Amino acid sequence: MRLEDVLGVDKLENSVEFFYVCLVGKYLKHKGHNLSLENVDVSAFKDTIQHSRYYTYFLYAVENGYVNDVAIDLPPFEEDEHELYGDLYLNSLAEVQPYFYKIEGEQNEKLYINLSDTNVNNQLFLSSQHESVVIEMTAFLHVEGYLNGKRYELYPSIYNVTRDKPQGIVALYYLMMSPLTRQIIKFPLETRYLNSVSYNCWYFLGKEQGLLSTEGYTIPQKQACLQNDKYKVGNVVYFYERNTTDKSSKERKVMHCCIAIVRGITPTSIRLEKVVVNQTRVQKDREFEKQPKDMQELWQHTDLEVRRPSEEFNLTSIGVEYVMSNDPLYYEKYFITPVYDSNEIELYVEQSGIEFTYLMSQIDAVYWVLKDWDIPFDEELYVNTYYKQGNIPLYEKDLLDGFSVDF
Repeated sequence: MRLEDVLGVDKLENSVEFFYVCLVGKYLKHKGHNLSLENVDVSAFKDTIQHSRYYTYFLYAVENGYVNDVAIDLPPFEEDEHELYGDLYLNSLAEVQPYFYKIEGEQNEKLYINLSDTNVNNQLFLSSQHESVVIEMTAFLHVEGYLNGKRYELYPSIYNVTRDKPQGIVALYYLMMSPLTRQIIKFPLETRYLNSVSYNCWYFLGKEQGLLSTEGYTIPQKQACLQNDKYKVGNVVYFYERNTTDKSSKERKVMHCCIAIVRGITPTSIRLEKVVVNQTRVQKDREFEKQPKDMQELWQHTDLEVRRPSEEFNLTSIGVEYVMSNDPLYYEKYFITPVYDSNEIELYVEQSGIEFTYLMSQIDAVYWVLKDWDIPFDEELYVNTYYKQGNIPLYEKDLLDGFSVDF
């Protein structure tokens, strides 16, 4: 079975995705099928999983035929040399059903787990491993649903998401947002935890690549990273500001984030135009109309304008994705990343005079906001960077085509 047919992707981005594919392959093999990675882009391997705690499991999975046609030269898995990070196996739905305290639906089953349960769940969902078990169960349900033409949604209830060692939580959070699994794993987070867990997720994936060194990085190293099309002049990035005052806190490391456009690069600096808006014109209009009349009169000429401050940053003071210091004493205060296609966003938009809310990817939302406010950027470069060949942004599509209302 081809990976693209089973999971709908033809590229693996990071160690969490490599690990999850191995779990899916394991359950397919136990059902008598082989998972093939033929023609799958695994170029991220050298920068991700070979530095990861999941590396040994990947060797084990290849050795045992969980994944096949892997276009990577790998050493053999040796039990004496490689310590295996667990290998749980769930046999059947009948076996795992006692762990669900509630099941809803028939064709589309919603399965609920309380990880604080001290009864039947206590043996499987130990606090030291329960996120890994949820990931394992997600892979099991993925295969069950794929082979039997059903859809499962898994809702784990996790009491405490702040940990000194957050790897399990952030892997689960990443999978909740990933195109591989977000249709299955539903992991709601309270707003007060979102910033912390989002940062920990981003941070964890960087450390998995062997980056975020405490020794820091030179300007030439950052310049090398800027050679990627994602950072070319005219392209769009995310601009972050880090908290550099609290050296001990594990939370609220990111104080601010906004869209930015690369306007210039020199041998020692980068110039960014920050776009301080994340809404469409019509959404801004409707919110403005809800304000009291005196506030509308006060802000009527300024509130609907987009602030676009431009600033030049020396490369010693700004990180480029994971190429920045991990030492709290020498943090770069700012860093930039590509536009990540992680969680989807509801954007209030207008087409042909009709206003409506539409759920879209972050990549589509950024493109829409910039076009909606007539903010210039290299549209062709952005599309070539973030869209598969032949795909176009939602903004350029007629979302109302085929939609009608009978009065």
